[in-house]
Amino acid sequence: MRTLTVTACLILASCGKPDPKQIRLVTFQGAEAPAIAQKLGFFEKEGLAVDLREIAGTGKAMEALLSGSADSIVGTYEQAIQVQALGKPVVAYLQLTDCHCLAMVALKTGSLKGKVIGVAAPGGQMQNFATTVLEQAGLSASDVSFAAIGVGPSALVAIESGKVDAAVVLANTLVPLRQRHPETVSLAETFTPEGNRRVFGTDGYPSMALLGQPDWLRSDPDRTRRLVRAMRAAVRWIRESSPETVQAKLGSGNVEALRLHLPRYDPRGEFRLDQARTVYEFLAKNNPAVKAAKINLPQTFTNEFLQLARER
Repeated sequence: MRTLTVTACLILASCGKPDPKQIRLVTFQGAEAPAIAQKLGFFEKEGLAVDLREIAGTGKAMEALLSGSADSIVGTYEQAIQVQALGKPVVAYLQLTDCHCLAMVALKTGSLKGKVIGVAAPGGQMQNFATTVLEQAGLSASDVSFAAIGVGPSALVAIESGKVDAAVVLANTLVPLRQRHPETVSLAETFTPEGNRRVFGTDGYPSMALLGQPDWLRSDPDRTRRLVRAMRAAVRWIRESSPETVQAKLGSGNVEALRLHLPRYDPRGEFRLDQARTVYEFLAKNNPAVKAAKINLPQTFTNEFLQLARER
C-alpha cells in the first residue's frame, strides 16, 4: 500500500513524558494478547489510555470499526481483504498469529459423502475450511450438508450427540473432545506449520491482527506505533510464559487448548505478501465478492508501524 505519512512530531515523540494517547480498541472474545497487554500495563507503559472492549466475534468487532465506534480492532487479516472487496478501506498493521487454527474432526472414520458437517455458522470461515478439506478428499460442498452448531460447548454437544457426522472446531472444542473421546479422528488441522502446509501449502497463515482505517492510522503515527509496541510486548510475554501462567493471568481458558494455540503467536509480527496471497486465494475460492473484486493485496496490510516500533 502507499506509505503512510509519518509526521515530524514522531521524531520528537520520545522527548519528555508523552501525553496519554486515547484509543478505543475493540477485541473479540478469547483474544489473549489485548487482555494481557491491559492486565500487565503494557498500554500504560507506552503512554496510551486504551478503552478496551471485548465483544462476541470478529464480525461484531469489524462492525464497530466501520461504524466509527472503535478506532482500531483485534480481528483477522481475512477481514481486511473481505471489507476491501466491498470498497471499505481497512488495513491490517500488525500480525499477531500466523495460524488458521481450525480442525475438522469426526468420531468415526469413513466417507463424508452425504453426511452432515457442523460449522459455527453457514457460509463462514469454518464452512470455507470444510469445503477446502472436502475438495482435497475428492468431494465438493454439494456432496454434504452443513449445520450451524456454534462454537465451544454447543459444538461439543452437537458432535457428541450425533447431530453432525463431522465438524470444524476451535482449540477449545478440540481439546475436550479428544480428552473425552480418544477415538476422535482428525481429518485436517492447522494448529501446526505442518498441518497448515497440508491444507494451504504454506507454513503460516496470517490470522489474528490489529486492523484500522487508513485515516486513523495516519492521524497520529506515534500513537499507532505505541499501540504496536504494547501489543508486541504482550506477544513476547505470551511466548515466554507457560500456558498455566497465561491462564492464571487471564483468569480463564483451557490450559491444553492454550498449549495448542499460544505457540502460533507470531514473534515477528510482519505480513508477507506470499502468505497474504494464500489467504486471498482461499477467500476468493469461497467468496464470490472477493473473487469479483480487483484487490491490490499490498493495500490490505502495512509493516510500516512495526518498523517504526522496532526503530524506537
